[in-house]
Amino acid sequence: MSQSKDKTTPEQKERRAAMDADIIVLRRQRVPFAEIGRQMAIKHGDPDKPYTKQYMQDRYRSALAAVPAREVIAHRAELNELLDEAIDRTNDVLRGTHPLVSNGKVMRLGEPIIDEHGRPAIAEGAGELLLDAGPVLAAVSEIRKLVGEIRVLNGLGVPVKQEIDLGGHVNYSIIGVDMEKLT
Repeated sequence: MSQSKDKTTPEQKERRAAMDADIIVLRRQRVPFAEIGRQMAIKHGDPDKPYTKQYMQDRYRSALAAVPAREVIAHRAELNELLDEAIDRTNDVLRGTHPLVSNGKVMRLGEPIIDEHGRPAIAEGAGELLLDAGPVLAAVSEIRKLVGEIRVLNGLGVPVKQEIDLGGHVNYSIIGVDMEKLT
């Protein structure tokens, strides 16, 4: 029975724990992983070689795995609150009135008028306000993304389809056909 010996020195373990703690603090402040990598390189490594975004994401996940469950629950609650606030703000956009603007002018629906010189003219401010659907569609898309993040955060993002490979094989039998004639 062989045991692998951990060759990490106490100083290395302490530096790693300090870096993991810094990563968690920065991420709780919603700092992007690329920026965390830059800051960690300045503080814990070589400022000219920032850590990659992927490496920071991996370190963040492993650091969270080492955090006591009570702190994870508190962090999850904070994230849920932030996502709820984002949904509330997005709902405000969804419910708002968004006039259609073209070339700096609010667009309205109406009949063209003829001015006193017989030329077509636009009656400024007259007619029904045209609404822009773009902000509403963007808000709907954003709400869908936020709800998806909430589902994943709370463990509800389970895949619908599962594939199971049993490593077996299937035999087909054709009844009423002479197999010799098929080959």
